[in-house]
Amino acid sequence: MVCGAKMKKKTYQKSKRYIGFSVKNMDLKVDPFNDFYLYSCGTWIKRHPLPRDKTRTGSFTALTERNYEILKKIAVSCAARRSSVGNLRVIGDFYNSFMDTKTVEEAGFGPVEELMSRIKRAKSYRDILKIMPDMMLNGADPLFDVYSTEDSRDSSVYALYVWQGGISLPDRDYYLKGEFKAIRSKYLDHMTRMFALYGIPAKDARTHARAVLRIETALARASRSAADTRDEVKNYNKYELKTVRNRYLNLEIDRLVRKLGAGNAAYVIVGQPEFLEAANKLVKSSSIYDLIAYFEWNLLYSSAGLLHSAAVKENFDFFGRQLLGQKAMQPRWKRAIGMINSMVGESIGELYVKENFSPAAEARAKALVKDIRNAFGARLERLEWMQPSTKKKALEKFDAMNTKLGHPKRFRDYSRVKTAPNNLFGNFLSAYRFELHRRMSRIGKKVDKNEWHMNAHTVNAYYDQSKNEIVLPAGIFQPPFFDPEKDDAINYAAIGGVIGHELTHGYDDQGSLFDKNGNLHEWWTAKDRANFRKRAEKVVKLYGALEIMPGTKINGRLTLGENIADLGGISIAYDAMQASAKRRKPRGRIDGFTQEQRFFISWAQLWKGRTSKGAAKMLAAADPHSPARFRGLIPTTTHPNFERSFAEKSKLAKMKKQYEYANLW
Repeated sequence: MVCGAKMKKKTYQKSKRYIGFSVKNMDLKVDPFNDFYLYSCGTWIKRHPLPRDKTRTGSFTALTERNYEILKKIAVSCAARRSSVGNLRVIGDFYNSFMDTKTVEEAGFGPVEELMSRIKRAKSYRDILKIMPDMMLNGADPLFDVYSTEDSRDSSVYALYVWQGGISLPDRDYYLKGEFKAIRSKYLDHMTRMFALYGIPAKDARTHARAVLRIETALARASRSAADTRDEVKNYNKYELKTVRNRYLNLEIDRLVRKLGAGNAAYVIVGQPEFLEAANKLVKSSSIYDLIAYFEWNLLYSSAGLLHSAAVKENFDFFGRQLLGQKAMQPRWKRAIGMINSMVGESIGELYVKENFSPAAEARAKALVKDIRNAFGARLERLEWMQPSTKKKALEKFDAMNTKLGHPKRFRDYSRVKTAPNNLFGNFLSAYRFELHRRMSRIGKKVDKNEWHMNAHTVNAYYDQSKNEIVLPAGIFQPPFFDPEKDDAINYAAIGGVIGHELTHGYDDQGSLFDKNGNLHEWWTAKDRANFRKRAEKVVKLYGALEIMPGTKINGRLTLGENIADLGGISIAYDAMQASAKRRKPRGRIDGFTQEQRFFISWAQLWKGRTSKGAAKMLAAADPHSPARFRGLIPTTTHPNFERSFAEKSKLAKMKKQYEYANLW
């Protein structure tokens, strides 16, 4: 039901815009041993230029677009009904308020004016820090991040965490490396224009912008690299709250967490103590002018997308067009759906699954999960490089690993979120503070094992190391990831590969540090850990040699976990397909391709896509995933059965470029 109205269902194959596996996506003029990625996806790439309102396009974005159309129908229906009932009211009010451009335009900078005025009146850094809790209650994050999640060493309870942050560009490298000098200059211009738009005289606006860049550069210099933040042991620094207060006295962290509703926290886990030390010195050594400019900017930047069109366009012009290469802003309705997803996602997710995740689809998904789990279990049993004592614990962890599929057992109730159909910023604040209170008030309490960290309609999946579970939302069980009308080779490579990928995360460079109960605890022998690191180094070297664009290579350490999971995921899925073929006879050649050939082509097509140059550079600096091309190419062409499978399709005797086999699992 869509807020009371039935939706018409469509079969996958009847859709004129079928986005799943197809041999029509292939470029058969390319030799598979020369470039298997283009062989599998070349025609699709030629026929699908990057949309003006996208920085990336491919399987994930195509299905997300389709889901957005469904979510739009739900939101429009709720908006038209103007229900007074809990979640239906919240969805309708969020959508109506986002689409009410007249009220948003009339408000101008009004929603942030009160806080901006308080910041301007500050006389010392202590005055500024008194405003910081209210900044965070407004969705801003100056200086550092504060949040709650499972205690990594005691995953049964929620703990308070403090993490490096406080910068607006995507990663610390944007402030520190010469290759981003031009972006820094454009960023300075953008801040100047935004300050001027707010009403600060042009000369002062430029001075403000330079002050912000000084503060953010200092924070970036104190930050760990994205790759270094993958070190779970180094990130775990547990202190009593009073110790944190005394060690970083200038930051007044104890006062901050009390104001945020976390005053009951007995301890704090600091991710990067050296960052807090630098921030502690920075707030006292910086001029009050610089601090005011920085806090004003942090508020404007975090609020810009919800303000009037001039602020929205200026924000997009830099962060979308200049930084990432996005040529046009998304339509307003899509941004409205994005807001609903991020703020009250479970409300619309509940309505989505009622019409878009049938019992039959769930049953088929469960069968696939079972097959993939059996294949991975068998691979663990056969593993030769792991000693029996560690292998025993690895299998115990695997047996304990939970699977969540489709949607939460119960969806979140947002009836306490106060909303109105004509108050966009007020709706945002109400939902943001509702969620912040929920997270802060749970510190020290038992972990909710039923909680999900993705919406049910999300096109993705994840492994939660603190719960030792994989989570597979309903949204991904559609083409191109899953199609019940396709043969096993297609589904095992696509959704099967995704499931195998997530299972493998329990044993990658981060997941392997957590035991079967989700606790950060070394359960490997020293010899096995050393052996793991030696084998993982081969993965680092393999991917680290791959060039994304001239002068930019993959960061093999940052992407290590995802690369291990890709290599393992495809191998596990291949084994599961072969086991299935023994139970039921394969259909033989389809479209001229064997089952094995269709499997490898399906995996490669899963990663078909395009990315803007700006987004590619940003992802190379900050994203733990390798680019789509290499996710489609490396796991397939390094698989032991790849060359044998495609020898008949190639004019070459062997792969033109040989990549080392580096799969750990």
